[in-house]
Amino acid sequence: MKALIPILLFAASPLFGVTLIVDLARQAMEAAPGQTVTYSGTVTNLEPGVVDLNGINITFTGQAVVDSVVFFSGPISVAGFGTSDLFPFFQITVDDPYTDPFGSLLGSFTIVGGIEGINGYDGNASDVLGSQNFQLDVIPTPEPSTWMLLIGGFMAMTMPTWKPQLVRAVSRRRS
Repeated sequence: MKALIPILLFAASPLFGVTLIVDLARQAMEAAPGQTVTYSGTVTNLEPGVVDLNGINITFTGQAVVDSVVFFSGPISVAGFGTSDLFPFFQITVDDPYTDPFGSLLGSFTIVGGIEGINGYDGNASDVLGSQNFQLDVIPTPEPSTWMLLIGGFMAMTMPTWKPQLVRAVSRRRS
């Protein structure tokens, strides 16, 4: 009976909806209004057979545009017990102007597809293969006037060190 337990658990693993381990290269990223960030990562197949990666479903709320087209530039399948190379899952572009409060926005995504059968690749399979959470920290962009203030302040702080050097340089030329 004890010998049957691992076999039953292994056979039942697709029933629990976890066929892939989804690993993000960076789970939390930051962007300012108008900037685009790309969430990339790898997927590890926990099954002995080939798993087809047919799509991605993203849940995210916030003032941003989510683009999942880059997902289809990655692999269409992952070999049994294999791990994919690093590839892009999706991109998020923060709206500009951004009127929500700055801070962290949370989301999640799910990769869908299926375990390949005898007939090979099945582009219509849409079983949940694996999921992952992610975070986007929206940060403010300094306005041009802020940069001018910063540069002006820096110049004002360093001017006292310029004046003695300038006086010495002029007096040397006169003598």
